[in-house]
Amino acid sequence: MSVRVVSCVDRAAAEAACAARLAALLGAALADRAGRVGLLVSGGATPTRVLPLLLAEKLDWDRVDMLASDERLTPLDHPDSTEGMARGLLRRFGRGARYLGPGGLTDPAAAERAWRSAIAAAPWPLAGGLIGVGADGHVASLFPGRPEILDAGLRTAFVPETPPHAHPRLTLGPAALAQAGELVLVAGDAAKRAVLARAGAPLALLSAAIDVTAFTAIGP
Repeated sequence: MSVRVVSCVDRAAAEAACAARLAALLGAALADRAGRVGLLVSGGATPTRVLPLLLAEKLDWDRVDMLASDERLTPLDHPDSTEGMARGLLRRFGRGARYLGPGGLTDPAAAERAWRSAIAAAPWPLAGGLIGVGADGHVASLFPGRPEILDAGLRTAFVPETPPHAHPRLTLGPAALAQAGELVLVAGDAAKRAVLARAGAPLALLSAAIDVTAFTAIGP
């Protein structure tokens, strides 16, 4: 397994190429399987631009289960809520995909129980996944320096608020992320391109177990 880097002229082109790859992965899975297929998404700014491009594609969305690589423990109407963002986009595009999440619960124990139950219902292995990568190298909520990135067998974890990252979180671990089919990401600025060049944990741990495709912007 490896990280495949696809260079694009700018960030918009990288995001469009990322959405096209996700559409291809979903389309292939929908054609190959009779039942439901799963799509992993991430939070942050990039999905707010990539997911609309993906949701514009004419796919059998009624057979798609969507779940997040990690969830911030916030109400659904909080601007940092991954589930709230995803559900809002599904409504906006009129897509019948089913979202599997903690439902805006903020109590850690209750949210973790609800989330584990929800993602257990996902059609593993997934068709593919959109992940984010932070300037510090974190993927999902697997933060450098925390023990979660050292456990290759970890499926899910509660992660307390870890400054400078706001909110306590729930995250998939490396073992679950490795069942995403193929992970794709956008490295749209110099800081994220530097993360790819360093190839440190947790990205190195993931790319040892699953194909990762990074769409990079060579211009502004």
